[in-house]
Amino acid sequence: MNTRYGPDDEDAFYAARDELVSRFESSPGGHDLGWVATQVMDFKWGYLDGDLSRWETADVEEILLGLYPAKVMLDPEDLDQVVAGFAGFLQFLSDEEILPVSDAVRLTESIRRLAPRFRAAAMDEDNWSVGKRLWSFAQSEGVDASDPDAVQQFMDDFNQRPYTERDEVLGPPPTSDMSSLGGALLGALPPIAL
Repeated sequence: MNTRYGPDDEDAFYAARDELVSRFESSPGGHDLGWVATQVMDFKWGYLDGDLSRWETADVEEILLGLYPAKVMLDPEDLDQVVAGFAGFLQFLSDEEILPVSDAVRLTESIRRLAPRFRAAAMDEDNWSVGKRLWSFAQSEGVDASDPDAVQQFMDDFNQRPYTERDEVLGPPPTSDMSSLGGALLGALPPIAL
């Protein structure tokens, strides 16, 4: 099985991911945790290097402390499942001889060590992306995300709100000095005629 997937390998990646998830769910440590394996592999492919046979401590940290808190809506009771599922999945990759045993041991220990920080980061709204903030707010308003009409009505209503109300949900807009966009490297941009 190929274990390295680039951005253009979508079909091959999804086929391999689904096969690995199915096998993981059938393994002793994977019962009811396939959703975690799916998310972890999606992060590895979509945001990291796409190599399912090579995992670094930095990958684990980015997934647990960066990507999960920013992008995934989790109930507090799901946080322990993420920790167990991620560690279990890496152990499964080792059992399947996809990941070296020594890496699995080192990385599962790292996951357990990072678990308290992960729980805190996942619940801290300062770490949430704009999309996660918006959908969390929609959920609190009772919007059924599976109902396209309800979602559209929510979006229409939200977009009619004053900017100050929207900023309370989404966070403040980026600063105008462009420092976060590399303004120091680019300098001032010329005006644009509209």
